[in-house]
Amino acid sequence: MWGVLPTAGEQNRLWPSKFDRRVNSNIIVGLGRRDVISGFRALIAKERFWDKLINRIENGKVLPVVGYGVTTMGEDDRLFSEWITEQLAEEFEFDDELPDNASLHDVVCKLIQREGSCSDAYDAIYHILKNHPEPGPTLKHLASIEPFRLFLSTTFDSLLEKAINQVQYPDTERGAHVINYYPESENIDIPGRLNTLNQTTVFHMMGKASPAPEYVVWEDDVLEFVCELNKQLPEMRCLSADLEDSKIHYLL
Repeated sequence: MWGVLPTAGEQNRLWPSKFDRRVNSNIIVGLGRRDVISGFRALIAKERFWDKLINRIENGKVLPVVGYGVTTMGEDDRLFSEWITEQLAEEFEFDDELPDNASLHDVVCKLIQREGSCSDAYDAIYHILKNHPEPGPTLKHLASIEPFRLFLSTTFDSLLEKAINQVQYPDTERGAHVINYYPESENIDIPGRLNTLNQTTVFHMMGKASPAPEYVVWEDDVLEFVCELNKQLPEMRCLSADLEDSKIHYLL
């Protein structure tokens, strides 16, 4: 079963009260808006859904997949995707040449049109991220849900692991265990089955920012990573076993 969690901009309009009482998170989870839920039957169904979801979270049967919709930065909880798109467009002086609400993919396509290649984008993003953006409240709330021991990330930044380190491992040298997948990587897997992990783990499914083109910045990269990950997943014994055993994969 796949469930869709709200993006950062939607959270105040969603109804997460059941989850608040049980898992001590007052912002992250909500499925359905008050103006959409109508009638007593819908309310009862929603209550049953939350009971089932929370029980599975508490028993380690939910794997959160963290994407750009909840990856926020700064005290104003700004979406990281908006910020990195603006920064890259400014780096290549595309500020006035892009449509409103342009995506990172749009910037990369513009770079290809101008230079015939997108290779410079990877190095540019890596250096932009040296500015060390800090995780936003949304990401910190997500990191505070203690039953989550494994996060599958589809973003290339370090904001999730920073949030985990700040919330779960403050004032200690220990931190989140980070695994970076890319198509040429070898012997990649999580360190053990989900119920045996003693350290919160972040698995970057779409690579992590580096000077080399080893992470996803546009749609062609997505296709390459997904195809190769599908081929290599059987060799990742622990991760593939957990994906098969988990009753819910919860998409953020």
